[in-house]
Amino acid sequence: MSISATVLQRLETQGFVHVDPAELDQLQPWLRFTYALCAISTGTATALASPAVMYVVAVIAFLGGIFPVHPFDVLYNVLVRPFTRTKSLPRNGTPKRAACLMGGVWLAATGWLFSEGYLTTGYVLGGAFTLIAVIAAATHFCIPSTMYCAIFGRPTRTA
Repeated sequence: MSISATVLQRLETQGFVHVDPAELDQLQPWLRFTYALCAISTGTATALASPAVMYVVAVIAFLGGIFPVHPFDVLYNVLVRPFTRTKSLPRNGTPKRAACLMGGVWLAATGWLFSEGYLTTGYVLGGAFTLIAVIAAATHFCIPSTMYCAIFGRPTRTA
């Protein structure tokens, strides 16, 4: 197994405690996919100052919090996975799902700011969210999941 202890800890902080570390080792590059799409879509919505696009991204985030499989994970599993020949991305744990719900609220608020003409504040919030998603995509360090764990405790490994 070549997954580093740091990456394993970061993935467990997101709630992937039900997945064998050897499987996480194989999937860890692809577990960045959803964060990368979040960064791209939020960055685009922010650059366009588009309430409509931001609301769509907010709905996607909310769905990622409500269901154990994020819509962008479904895109990976259906469209990309046949080419990578990996296993399907695992179900998301509670910390990552809570992070998606936090993100949904943040994105909906940012969309509202753009719709009401508060462009500077919208750009700041949209840019900050995009940066947080880029950090998660690049390093597996999910700030909202870490906040969740600080408040409610870290999940414990079950597999």
